[in-house]
Amino acid sequence: MRPLEVYELPHCACCGQLVTWVVTTEVRKGRKLQFCSDNCARVYDSYLVPTYGEDHVLSLDRTVFAPD
Repeated sequence: MRPLEVYELPHCACCGQLVTWVVTTEVRKGRKLQFCSDNCARVYDSYLVPTYGEDHVLSLDRTVFAPD
């Protein structure tokens, strides 16, 4: 098995930062999103969703979704 490239590693659904240690996983629109902190989860709910709509989660990169 080959090591993952940086663009394949998990990223935060809010800020896009590479998540290397602690991951906060929360469900939005039936999808499990990864956040680098509880603060990013709050910013996602208070800024990104009101600004871009509930379907914003559908436009996110696959690296922000938690594996099932």
